[in-house]
Amino acid sequence: MPASRRRASARVAVAFLVTAVISFAASTGAQAAANPLSIAVKVGYSSFVKAQQWMPVIIDVTNKGQEVDGTLEVSTSNNLGGPPIGSAVYQTHLSLPSGATKHLKTYLMEDQAPSTVSARIVQNGRVMASSDSQGGTPATALIGVLSDQATALDSFAAVHPGGISASVVHLSLDDMGDSAIHLRAFDMLAIDDFATDTLTAAQRSALADYVQNGGQLVLGTGASWRKTLAGLSSAILPMQVDGTTSLNSVQALAGLSGVEVATGALKTGAHAWLSEAGKPLLAESFVGSGLVTMATFDWNQEPIASWSGADVLLRQILVRTIYSSGSVQNIAFAKGGGPGSSISQRSSALSQSLGSLPALDLPSLLMIGLLVLAYVLLVGPINYFALRAIHHRALAWITVPLIAIVASGGAFGAGLFTKGRSVQTNQVSIIHLVPGWDRAYDESYTGLMTPTRGDYQITVAGNPQFAGPISNYNGYGPVGANSDVIRVSVDNNSILLPGMTAYSLRGFATEGVIAAPQLVATTKLVNGKLTGTVKNNSAMSFTDAVVLAGDGFQLLPALAPGATAPFDFAPKVSNPFTGPPAVATIYTNYYNGPPPSQPTDADRVGMEKTSILSLVAGGGFYGGFTPTIVPMVVAWTNQPYEQITVSGSQPRATAETAVVLPLAVEQIGAGSLPTGMVVSRFTDIDGTTQQGPPTGVMLQNGTVTFNFAPQLAPGTRLTSAALDSTSQSPKGGFPGSGQGVQAQVWDWTKSAWMALDYNPVGTSALPDAAINPSSGEVRLQISTSSGLVLLGAISLTGTVK
Repeated sequence: MPASRRRASARVAVAFLVTAVISFAASTGAQAAANPLSIAVKVGYSSFVKAQQWMPVIIDVTNKGQEVDGTLEVSTSNNLGGPPIGSAVYQTHLSLPSGATKHLKTYLMEDQAPSTVSARIVQNGRVMASSDSQGGTPATALIGVLSDQATALDSFAAVHPGGISASVVHLSLDDMGDSAIHLRAFDMLAIDDFATDTLTAAQRSALADYVQNGGQLVLGTGASWRKTLAGLSSAILPMQVDGTTSLNSVQALAGLSGVEVATGALKTGAHAWLSEAGKPLLAESFVGSGLVTMATFDWNQEPIASWSGADVLLRQILVRTIYSSGSVQNIAFAKGGGPGSSISQRSSALSQSLGSLPALDLPSLLMIGLLVLAYVLLVGPINYFALRAIHHRALAWITVPLIAIVASGGAFGAGLFTKGRSVQTNQVSIIHLVPGWDRAYDESYTGLMTPTRGDYQITVAGNPQFAGPISNYNGYGPVGANSDVIRVSVDNNSILLPGMTAYSLRGFATEGVIAAPQLVATTKLVNGKLTGTVKNNSAMSFTDAVVLAGDGFQLLPALAPGATAPFDFAPKVSNPFTGPPAVATIYTNYYNGPPPSQPTDADRVGMEKTSILSLVAGGGFYGGFTPTIVPMVVAWTNQPYEQITVSGSQPRATAETAVVLPLAVEQIGAGSLPTGMVVSRFTDIDGTTQQGPPTGVMLQNGTVTFNFAPQLAPGTRLTSAALDSTSQSPKGGFPGSGQGVQAQVWDWTKSAWMALDYNPVGTSALPDAAINPSSGEVRLQISTSSGLVLLGAISLTGTVK
């Protein structure tokens, strides 16, 4: 063929191919354009999302074609294809008649925001329509505002104390979730000039749970106090409001006049940190693990609404709330802890424990005895009499081996039926109690090992839980499209683990707010020791318990229902530079090395307990610098708190449940006040900083104000007091950390600030005038105009007499 004809043929082929591609693309585009199903997806609160927290996903589905009866699936691209963290697909049944539109809402967690959120409609295994949405704008600090005023409290986003850059979102009733887990995404919730009695019963309960479990709530009252407080539980309010009054020339508010404030009595434990002539202006109280701040005025009412000084108050509220951990700490719920805040991230601390399953127990002695008896009878008398009856006793050389083979097969079949088909589960649950509250935060992690390949459906009994994937220990498990995917049905509270292979570990994690098993405790600090009792008021039986205070601890015996156990030991600060923390050494374990080839039950249980303690008590460095003693009791039971079935059957289950109760030190009696028991609280940050919470403040230019509030026993006083900041920075300090630093303490005798010789990386003696004679309270200000000073928590020490 001539070259010219070959070139012409090539041109024709290329033109044909291009035409085919264009035609196919046009056809596909036409089909897409003609799709009668459309999906619109919105993620987050006003497009803001918080990493490692559950975020709402709003989905609007419109059907202009034939009726659809299928499944709506929602997932995020974040962490797809693990290990270490797999992905989850959340699905619900969708029935959509022709011409109908449905408005749906579900929740997803983004461990590393932002990501892409995908929604698709599947019918008979075919994707009918799909849509993707960007996962939203990440928020460092997220503040939710409930108010009828469109711009109420927007100034929270304009003040940046300690490096806080808050994002303010205005919420509607539909935005308020029915669980405290929904609300946990908010670093603070603020309510002002809003009819809270329009909240549903579930939303009111969720709001109370949010506060009790570590949330921060700010309230505005004033003339609209009835409207704002009507739907809130009185148990969380710092003040019993009974009316209003008008104040003129309010010196605490720069001389403002005509300020209408709510009046009433402060509740026990509440205090006003801003007042005028004995009338509270800003009052607060620690409620459980959370904090409630009440302004007795309305932020939206004049003269406060246009007052430029309001930003200073908002800055102080932001510091006192977001930098505060409450009088007792619930690390898991509000502040995170361990290797992350989400259940998927936190599961990495428990992966090794979940994978350490006990060996299957031997068959029962009764079954073994019956098998041996049957074999003896068959091979002996039965075989003999049967052969004699047919006059062929010489066939014994055939029947005896045959009987042996049949008996062996029977034994194998019996073992396979009773043991070889067993699905094994190992569950670790941590229930975080709040003193005086009848509900608790529960996080549960379940590892599953199956004897055969296939898809396994798990049903979780009880209230619906929030479910997500767990971390894969060392990345083992099946490989493929479904290697780390779990499918969560929000309709029937079930979880599907697809594509499991034989004897590989997979699992899931759940969390929720549940009815609390009641443990109660009394705690005092006397002669430098924590002393008190723990009583089991629940129906649970605890195998044992441990009381922790930093590196100090005491083991308690079994606690039957109604039983009480005393404790008396010295608290001790943790020091990672002198050895492993106590939580890693209390129980026998292989925490810092590979597991033994044949771990005993004691090894396995010790490992689980050590992993749990490291998760709930391992973060003992408040603010990231100074060791802080957070007393708590952890009671153990091997009763699973979450009942599950696998493919309709009960699995062979093992469990370790930890019930964690923070111990609030009610009184500090006579004796030494050790380092770490009373730590500073940030009350104001004004100036230029380089870091924000939770790692403290690197102050470059400005002033930081602290408060110390020891709970001294009546009739006692604090003497020989000092401030301990020895762990504020590495030995020798940071370059310039001691330069240009000035410190002042409040002189209670003169009601004025006085200079203090302050050591930023050591101890500083306090003058007697710096101690409030009635309460032991201390106020401290640290300022710098040059260099850097690293500020975390500071301990108040001394002797109580």
